[in-house]
Amino acid sequence: MYPSEIASFRILGENVYVNPNNGIVSLDRKKAEDNSIRIGRLPALSEMPRRRMNLCLSPTEECNLRCSYCFNKSHLKERLSPEEAIALAERGMSLYPGFEQYWIDLSGKGEPLLNLETVLALAAWAKEKQEELRREVLVTFVTNGTLLSPDIVRLLQENEIIFGISVDGPKNIHDSARRTAGGSPTFDRIIRNVRAIKDRSFLGAAMTFGGPSFPIVDAMDSLLPYFSTIALKPVRGKDAFSKETMEDWLGEYDNLAKTLLERAKAGNARLLFALLNGDDYFGKFLSRSYQGGASILRCDAGLGRAYLAKDGGVYPCAPLSECHECLIGTANGLAEGSQEKLFQDGLGRHECGLCPFRFACGGECLANILANDGKINPIMCALKKHLILLAQWLRSHMEEEYPEVSRRISAFIKERSRLIGMSKEYKGIVSAHPELSFRECKALYYRSQSREKNYLG
Repeated sequence: MYPSEIASFRILGENVYVNPNNGIVSLDRKKAEDNSIRIGRLPALSEMPRRRMNLCLSPTEECNLRCSYCFNKSHLKERLSPEEAIALAERGMSLYPGFEQYWIDLSGKGEPLLNLETVLALAAWAKEKQEELRREVLVTFVTNGTLLSPDIVRLLQENEIIFGISVDGPKNIHDSARRTAGGSPTFDRIIRNVRAIKDRSFLGAAMTFGGPSFPIVDAMDSLLPYFSTIALKPVRGKDAFSKETMEDWLGEYDNLAKTLLERAKAGNARLLFALLNGDDYFGKFLSRSYQGGASILRCDAGLGRAYLAKDGGVYPCAPLSECHECLIGTANGLAEGSQEKLFQDGLGRHECGLCPFRFACGGECLANILANDGKINPIMCALKKHLILLAQWLRSHMEEEYPEVSRRISAFIKERSRLIGMSKEYKGIVSAHPELSFRECKALYYRSQSREKNYLG
């Protein structure tokens, strides 16, 4: 039996209403009661769009840091040779054919730049592969930033490799969790490397939070001069948060939302767009609120994302590769029914059946569920519910008080969605110009859109 009555919650002193039938969240009860939009029959896996496939692999599992929250505990010194890495990427494409866009994500388990030879070989292969397929094939990864010398940055940018940097804000916060294998701090070294990067147009910061709270706004502001994209995400694992620390984090997010609104009044929306430009946890819910609010699928693990292990094993994502029970394929192919099971599990979320947020949330990360003995962590549940309400609060006030900024936000979110896969216009240009290389078609498309593509978006 599913809930059907409109649920009411309080956020920053105001009522927010949630419609359990369709995921509508609104400060206006009448809007929330609109049942003309209903989520009826859920789609089948075969009906899901095949736009972007993220094929993840680890050039090495070795890392020169020992971050306190890292899921990789082995730090194996084995490395993929260029030939092995290319064979894995080719195998991944054969397992997941027909996507409009492929991202070869080298973030995996270790520090990719410890195996630069293989990274560069994959970039060269990707350029050839996209000409063969006439669709985008991009190499991307997140690095810890300690090895980004000017020469390495030049090589990465010349080879069109898209990279972001893991950095957790001000020095005291970052260095408390992200230290070298020998125990030395890393913040000063990373920021020195970042400052030396001349073109930071597409550079993103990947932040992580957990344990005792820190001032989110101050942490983000400290990185804003260097990065066009900022993404703050919670640490995985059942011990990352307590009820007490989570309450503090909710307060920090309240302050973030109020700060973003205040800055919009002053004509300063830079932090707001930096969050919307990437994979920020709160930015995701804010984007979703502008797109209708509903989210029927937990995530893209195993469907639009897969981790390819050196031994041929295929897992839904890199964190789940630590769990052998999550194996969904081998060098011989995907296990029969494995994708369908992941899809149905992502849709079902049986523990969420009585929750009014079930269509607004998307459900819990499978890695978090496994880390919590197979159960949904109520503390993480509380975080997501709060951010869903907070996102709607911010959107409503932005629309009412600063409609021009709100229109810019809406246009920006639509623009970002066009970067996933290939739009109708993009396909049309490629089809109409067989005499051009794919690279030339790509440049023609983006010129026709009068914009530059932000790959980290």
